[in-house]
Amino acid sequence: MRPYAIGFLALMFIGYLILAWRSLKASALAGEPVLKGSSLIVRPYVYPLNLLWMSAILALHVNPWQAGLLAALLALPLTVGMRFKLGERGLQVGPTFVPREKLLGYSVYGDSWRRIEVMPKQGKDLYRGQFKRKLKEDEIADRLAAYFAAASASESEERGSESHERRGGSANSG
Repeated sequence: MRPYAIGFLALMFIGYLILAWRSLKASALAGEPVLKGSSLIVRPYVYPLNLLWMSAILALHVNPWQAGLLAALLALPLTVGMRFKLGERGLQVGPTFVPREKLLGYSVYGDSWRRIEVMPKQGKDLYRGQFKRKLKEDEIADRLAAYFAAASASESEERGSESHERRGGSANSG
């Protein structure tokens, strides 16, 4: 075995562990899941990392079954890093967390309710996710409608209380 390939694999594995740790942290921030599935957006760093993995594994000059086992083991943290979870406190897409109050709405992506895009209030990123087949399409639609209706209702209550406080303050000062 070549020492540079082993060192390179160790560095890549540490990078993937950091990605998995950040994903688990974002998942905890999102809270209890309303809907969960897998992300349809592949970050730009995923393909080059996978090519580097495979080139390092091939540089080890191991048997094909050992290379396959090593590739599966080393890519395991990546599967954790590509989760899509709409939780009670926000959205988790891989290592990214977006608080619920920063989500604008959703739209159906493609021809099925199993694929959606969630739009943040600021920024140009759309977060795309796909849900599991065991959920029915009308169940997904109901959960999404309730989730975003509750978010907009709480937001309008906050705006209403702020405007009420402003009106009360101006009446007392005049």
